[in-house]
Amino acid sequence: MDVKQKVTYYRFPSFLIYVTFLFVPCSMLSNGCKTEEFQDDVDRSILMDLQAAQAKFDNMKQRKSNIVLENDKLRESIELVKTKMTDFKPELRKMDGKSLEEELKVLLSDKAGETEYLQSLQVQITRLKEISHKVMCSCGAEYIVILDL
Repeated sequence: MDVKQKVTYYRFPSFLIYVTFLFVPCSMLSNGCKTEEFQDDVDRSILMDLQAAQAKFDNMKQRKSNIVLENDKLRESIELVKTKMTDFKPELRKMDGKSLEEELKVLLSDKAGETEYLQSLQVQITRLKEISHKVMCSCGAEYIVILDL
């Protein structure tokens, strides 16, 4: 009894599928010579393999396009950062990240201190405005002294 084998290749843009066909004499089949059923089973199997491969290929194409889009967005972000960096003074561009963070903290604490000082001045001015004093003149007239800011 002779079993023949045939290998067929299906080529796609980025992958290759090969299918092996077995040609078996009817006497070797357990169910007799039902070649139509056997051929239908083989055809269904090949079609399912082909559809699965096509689905994988489509999935890979989608992933590739997503990666390309993400890379484009990252390139745009990098270019935007580079253009923004040219606006900084050269001394700031040369400083490392930690030094810049420390400088920012110092500036923010200075700003907070200045804000607190300005608020205390506003309170003092309000208190000074509330000061009024009655003065009696030697002529008998009464005057009220008020601070006008």
